[in-house]
Amino acid sequence: MKYYDKDPASEILWRSQPSAGHADRSLALRNTPGKIPAEERKSIATNRVNVVNEATDTYHRLESLLEANAMEILMASDPGVRIQAQYGWIKFRRSGVEKRHMFDLLACFSNGCRSLYAVRHEEGLGDLEIDLELIRNQEMRKHAHRIILLTEKEISKPAVYRAREILRARNLKNEKNNALALEVLRKLGGRARMFDVMLNMPDTAFSITWNAVWVLIDAGLVIHDHPAADSTPLSKLSWLRIAEGARHAN
Repeated sequence: MKYYDKDPASEILWRSQPSAGHADRSLALRNTPGKIPAEERKSIATNRVNVVNEATDTYHRLESLLEANAMEILMASDPGVRIQAQYGWIKFRRSGVEKRHMFDLLACFSNGCRSLYAVRHEEGLGDLEIDLELIRNQEMRKHAHRIILLTEKEISKPAVYRAREILRARNLKNEKNNALALEVLRKLGGRARMFDVMLNMPDTAFSITWNAVWVLIDAGLVIHDHPAADSTPLSKLSWLRIAEGARHAN
């Protein structure tokens, strides 16, 4: 299925409906006859989160908001990443007893790296780290290149905010505006506050400049110049700096 379908009567590109992504375990919504559909109820037992992976034009049903946030961070890290929710079961042995584990996410990155992710809140880790180490030693080479544990420490609010801004910017990017924002930053000496870049963009709304800057950050052409940029939300007062490789590029 194509992600964009062209209307033959116009120049408009309409987005097609994404299809369900493959999962090794079904996270069904529980519906009881005579009750409000599960999609309309808000409870821990019945509420699931759906996330669309535009690289594959698929949607994925996830068990929790933490998993959904993790998936958004992975998608923002690589425009071509292919993600599967619920990968397994992977069998392993612990103290001579056979166990099995279902990973929350499998990410296949553009560089060929396959990564398995276990997503948990820190307070609910239990013996998970021990199990993951056993799987690394016994079974990982059959399934992936690496196994990573993600908690709310890695899936922080600033990290999720950054990922969502990048994903939104990719959908709205305009090459002319992006090039203009980069040129404005060059004229300001290669380092300036976001607000100054906005003020110097001719006849352009602040929101357009904001989007252009996020596209440039995603492309590695501009850097959020802060010692803890990954954990600090970008604002109008944030410092921006042109990356060394883009300083003199056309």
